[in-house]
Amino acid sequence: MVQTASDGAYKSILASNLKTYFNGGSGSSGSSGSSGGFTFPITAHYVMNGGSVSTSGTNVTSVADLSGSGFTGTPYNGGSPLLTATAINSKPALNFNQSGMAVDLGAANLIPDPGDFVIFQVLNFGTAGCSFGGGANSWGIQITESNMYAVCNGSLVQCSIPSLLSSGWNIITWGRYSGSWTATVNGTPYNGGTNITNIRGVSNGYIARDLIGAKWDGNAISYFTGYISDTAVLLSPTKAQMNTVGNYYKSYYNLNWNNIS
Repeated sequence: MVQTASDGAYKSILASNLKTYFNGGSGSSGSSGSSGGFTFPITAHYVMNGGSVSTSGTNVTSVADLSGSGFTGTPYNGGSPLLTATAINSKPALNFNQSGMAVDLGAANLIPDPGDFVIFQVLNFGTAGCSFGGGANSWGIQITESNMYAVCNGSLVQCSIPSLLSSGWNIITWGRYSGSWTATVNGTPYNGGTNITNIRGVSNGYIARDLIGAKWDGNAISYFTGYISDTAVLLSPTKAQMNTVGNYYKSYYNLNWNNIS
């Protein structure tokens, strides 16, 4: 247990994350970050890891942004995922073991526009659902077990991938880089097309939001079940930078990654 200086409250926090907790994270806005033995290898816009959480018992109460950008996550509507300390290669992950659990990253501009970006996730799908979903009434971005989506002002990109159900742990990406919307599964690319240049449209129906573990559609829907150890957002990455991240996850978690060419 540690006591915060700001409010005097006591919190349970994973031992491997004490360094990051007491130091207030690592780096300035948009920097790489670390938690225990995890050190993100390049500059990033957002980074979370299974070691970057605070808990009450096993219930996740907050998820720190190791990039230093300040996108702190909290349980959406009280639906706390659980922390499993040895979920993958003896390392921790968030366990979304029932519908209604999601991490709320709030209404900040996690996916900026214009500009290319890529979302990384290291996860293990249990059932069909949305492992990342952000947007508002006229734009959105989603990651599911078999399709990736981006929509803006009536234009849609849909990228199909092999189903991730019952496939164990995978390193996946979705985003726009080198002029194309592309998903990857363990580095293998799947082309989603080029018909949306800007992801953010006009939002006037409800506030924009980003969720890990569900889709945002004015409220959380399409809940994910399974494990998520990592989520990261890179801005305007090169293929070499994506391979650096993919190979880091490969080594850290003993997973597969085929270099993007």
